Amino acid sequence: MSNLNNKIKSYYKIFGFKETIKKIIRYIIFKSKVDKKGIYHFSCSEKKHIIFEDNLNKVNKKKYNKKICIVILNYNNKNVIFKCINSLIKYKGNYEYEIVVVDNGSTDGSYEIIKKKYKNIKLYRNSKNGCSSGRNLGYSKTRKEYILFLDSDQYALSKDWIDSFLRVAEYKDDNFGAIGWTAGWFNKKGYAFHTVDNFEFRYMPPGAMARSDIGYLGGGGMFIKKAVLEEIKGFDVKYDPTSYEDTDVSLKVRNAGKELYYCPYLDVFHDAHQTTSIIFEKDKNLVNENANYFVKKWKQKNGKLLKYKK
Repeated sequence: MSNLNNKIKSYYKIFGFKETIKKIIRYIIFKSKVDKKGIYHFSCSEKKHIIFEDNLNKVNKKKYNKKICIVILNYNNKNVIFKCINSLIKYKGNYEYEIVVVDNGSTDGSYEIIKKKYKNIKLYRNSKNGCSSGRNLGYSKTRKEYILFLDSDQYALSKDWIDSFLRVAEYKDDNFGAIGWTAGWFNKKGYAFHTVDNFEFRYMPPGAMARSDIGYLGGGGMFIKKAVLEEIKGFDVKYDPTSYEDTDVSLKVRNAGKELYYCPYLDVFHDAHQTTSIIFEKDKNLVNENANYFVKKWKQKNGKLLKYKK
């Protein structure tokens, strides 16, 4: 008990009261599913959606070498975009991926600095500030087979940072649509509600690598085939500048008969909300407007896809 108390104290010191309470709740949920022998129990309906690490082979890097394009969006993020690009260059060796940066009309000088400093990446200027239009522009400019979307406040951490995604993609090659390291479910009305981070132990049993019974994927850290993006006609620009565009494209993938996979092991660090907070401060109603458009659209198109919920 004293060891647990010490952990709680140190977690509180680093992350504060709110995150500490969330951590305690997650721990209680986890312990409730572990028996006296230390075995984690989850339902049969849950199990059929799980991909276990034992089922996966090592990554065949030759299959993906020079076939991946990293698309990064930037909007007035001079303080973080260079750390993102530098990390991708540092850990490029194992994959030899292409790097595409789409600037969404920055006015902080970041576009000019990127253009001057980085000669071996592709840089494009979007005519407006938009996640959907920016990502569409980015993937349209590459001939690579696979696209990995990142935000400018996400940084690669190791030389094998994409391996977990590639292992899942290869294992589920036939119906693979997209993989993400953030995901969530919908509430009864069809709105994006719970994120999987709120169910740390409930959603991913020990030994599991990925699961498919999630509602949607986050756009920053989404890995997807370019052919799938072309089939579904990319992101819906009506969500510009941001909010619900990644939720929408997730349902477009599933509506095309492809599957979504949640895998939290992409080796990146996210300096959260460095990007979207700038936009949301200017438009407080943006989330509600896009959410209502999303629910209305998908209730008409395929309401069954809104029933992925916890």
